[in-house]
Amino acid sequence: MKKIFIQFLFASLVSCLAACNASQESASPGGGGTGSSGSMASMAIVGDALYILENQKVKLFDIGQPTNPLFIQDLNVGNGLETIFPYKDKLFFGSQTGMVIFDNTNPKNPRYLSTYEHITACDPVVVQGTYAYVTLRNGSLCRRAPNQLEVIDVKDPRNPKLLQVYPMVNPQGLGIRDTVLYLCDGQDGLKVFDVDTTKQFHTINQLQQIKGFDTYDVISQPNLLMLVGKDGLYQFDTRNPNNLQQLSMIRRGQ
Repeated sequence: MKKIFIQFLFASLVSCLAACNASQESASPGGGGTGSSGSMASMAIVGDALYILENQKVKLFDIGQPTNPLFIQDLNVGNGLETIFPYKDKLFFGSQTGMVIFDNTNPKNPRYLSTYEHITACDPVVVQGTYAYVTLRNGSLCRRAPNQLEVIDVKDPRNPKLLQVYPMVNPQGLGIRDTVLYLCDGQDGLKVFDVDTTKQFHTINQLQQIKGFDTYDVISQPNLLMLVGKDGLYQFDTRNPNNLQQLSMIRRGQ
């Protein structure tokens, strides 16, 4: 029972931090903030709108009065919903069958735009500029999936296009800040990539790999990366993306 509670606590921390970050940076309608929320998040906040994933629906609440949240509507997004990532005036949903994009110009009334489909796979997603980064992996719920990172062109959100595929070991959550992508590759550790497309079109370059732990998801803050691993919560100084420095670690069960 204690183990289950600790796992729930860490998962809740990730979702909470992701929702707070999304409301502050990545999801400002029309804004230019960078995407920093955790890619495994199943809830998000944009302004006074709260989104909570539930099976194939998204429950939308008005939280203008935090002590009295008001249910607005159910969004029917599709089967196998797993993750949500707000970015500027869009919502990007990861599911076991693809990535779903909604126009979120009006955060209390999102509108469907398109679906990027793939074979059955666990599917977190982050977005920066006109590119989406999606990890596919196999596992207990995703047995048929390849293990890979996909780069998708979302310049036209009604017509997303696959650009590149990069093999991975068992990729999980993602985080992105400016031109640096952080990828949790399960037992293969944390991988750091340069995704500055002005240097070399449609390609990414690995800057660093930190092994020795089983990684799950990350949240990127200015000069700080919070990483949830199988054994605890890590913090890294990210001022030098070629050489991240571990600052602390809170072990599960402590």
